[in-house]
Amino acid sequence: MLSNSETRASTADLMDVAPGLHGLRDVFVNLYYAAATTPGLGAGLPTAGAPWVLIDAGLPGSATKIKEHAEKLFGPNNPPQAILLTHGHFDHVGALHGLLEAYPGVFAYAHPLELPYLTGLSAYPPPDPTVGGGMMAYLSFTYPKQPYDFGGRVQALAADGSVPSLPGWRWLHTPGHTFGHVSFLREGDKVLVAGDAFTTVVGESGWATYTQNQVVHGPPAYFTPDWDAARESVQKLAALQPEVAATGHGIAMHGEELRQQLQELAGTFDAVARPKLGRYAKTPATADASGVRSIPAPLVSPVVKGLAVAGTLGAIIALLAGGKKKKKKGKGRTGYSSKSGPSGPRYVARPLASPIARQGHDDEDEYKQDEFGLDAFSRDTFGQGDDDQHAAYQSDHGQNEYGQDTYGQDEPRDRDPRGYEVSEERRAPSRTGDFPRRTAADLMRNDGRPGRPVLLGPIGGGNGEPLVFAHHSKRFD
Repeated sequence: MLSNSETRASTADLMDVAPGLHGLRDVFVNLYYAAATTPGLGAGLPTAGAPWVLIDAGLPGSATKIKEHAEKLFGPNNPPQAILLTHGHFDHVGALHGLLEAYPGVFAYAHPLELPYLTGLSAYPPPDPTVGGGMMAYLSFTYPKQPYDFGGRVQALAADGSVPSLPGWRWLHTPGHTFGHVSFLREGDKVLVAGDAFTTVVGESGWATYTQNQVVHGPPAYFTPDWDAARESVQKLAALQPEVAATGHGIAMHGEELRQQLQELAGTFDAVARPKLGRYAKTPATADASGVRSIPAPLVSPVVKGLAVAGTLGAIIALLAGGKKKKKKGKGRTGYSSKSGPSGPRYVARPLASPIARQGHDDEDEYKQDEFGLDAFSRDTFGQGDDDQHAAYQSDHGQNEYGQDTYGQDEPRDRDPRGYEVSEERRAPSRTGDFPRRTAADLMRNDGRPGRPVLLGPIGGGNGEPLVFAHHSKRFD
């Protein structure tokens, strides 16, 4: 039997959970193979040809994998007696179409209130990506939302609590995560298959989902539309004092540590599991035998959510693209660079792209790009400037380094309005075209923190006026 300190690294995907019960980890979700015999079967492999039942059906595309592991456990040409469903979310029924095709005479079973989402009548309430605070939660808006339609191949569980082809087991209605969610209990030794009524991993976190560190945790928050019902279901299961809990997410736990953590979750559910804010935190979705009847309004409008998602994806793409760029050398680059050596300043500068034609230079000097792909002053690997190098600075009329700057000062080491000393002005070649002048105050959006240089596009006037680059070398307090 597994311990309560397992991780993904210490466990195989196919695990012995309890006598007669094996679990298969399908990426981040679990399904279970239950021997249709009385308890007492050893924790090793069951007898080939023995009857068995599948509990849940994993992710889309997993049918072949599920069948192969079933053959290892119960032998070839030995289909399950039934397929039991804790609920109908995509990660628990994703491979069901393929399995029903592979096992023509087998039926799936679910709670009557779960049937609308398995027969095409209704979609589930939409997920809430604003709760949970982890990658799995943030990405939930991308998860499949449309109802499955398995037609007559999915049937309702018997009202008396009995479980098809599993003597000694009974099903329990444990709503909250879904309206027709059920758990399965083997009463003789208190082995519980809890589905997503609670989990044994922090399921909202991408890192925890990857490592699979064991801890009793609430149902996946982003897919839970009724928190009052979810609390009552956890309290119901905690009162059973299970010896083993095999959940939909996370490695199975057992013994006193399981019971203690489950009791703690039941007693503090609203404080530790229920979101303080969220679409369903205060008002649940409602449903009946035909499907969803009502849902509360989202806290974040679809437009805002779409913009946030687009911005996040754009930032990720930019980071990935920028991280692959290497330092470049060579002639004929578009733009400008300045000599970097013992007698010159330690930075190089290139203006950003603009619609104005730029003159190429034959300097064979290095320039650097920051992690976002923006040309800027020489920076360290985190985009910070070396030796307090800061944003570009322009003199008022493009005069030489001894001319007056924007603020009427005669010396190149005077201060700008924020207390920085200006020094080491460098000229860059002129640009052509008539472009409106912008002052230093317009251009320097550096918020006053050292080491954050920013180049904000074309600098200086048109009509051949030169560009002047400098850096702030000192801050006066």
